[in-house]
Amino acid sequence: MASFMQYYKEHCTDSTLLFPGMENVLKELHSSNINMAVVSNKAHHLVDIIIKELGLYDYFKFVYGGDSFDEKKPSAKPLLNIINNLNVTPENSFMVGDSDNDVLAGISAGMKTIYCSYGYAPLKKSTSDYVVDNPLDILNFVR
Repeated sequence: MASFMQYYKEHCTDSTLLFPGMENVLKELHSSNINMAVVSNKAHHLVDIIIKELGLYDYFKFVYGGDSFDEKKPSAKPLLNIINNLNVTPENSFMVGDSDNDVLAGISAGMKTIYCSYGYAPLKKSTSDYVVDNPLDILNFVR
């Protein structure tokens, strides 16, 4: 495991790309003063590398990894921490993700959920409020 983690740390962005249209989504939300955060179940130091290498840090108020809190998604704790730090309510927040863990965390936190069908894994255990097939579709719901 240690060898894998070292290799992954050195190569975690070798084939990592944004989905087509995602940078436009981030730019539009950021320019509209929509607060955004990243919550990944990957270790924080890896998430940090990926966000920096992709040049995305300026879009996010917070960037957290799975070891940033005492519980990982699907726990609501990471999301509730961010909501509290941003001084917003769950009802006025969205969890945008591409896995059951993302959607379940958002539901548990009382947030609206947007599942990205083009991403990591098909939903198995949960139902999202909204489903998008293209990153640009996220804007339709957040607006």
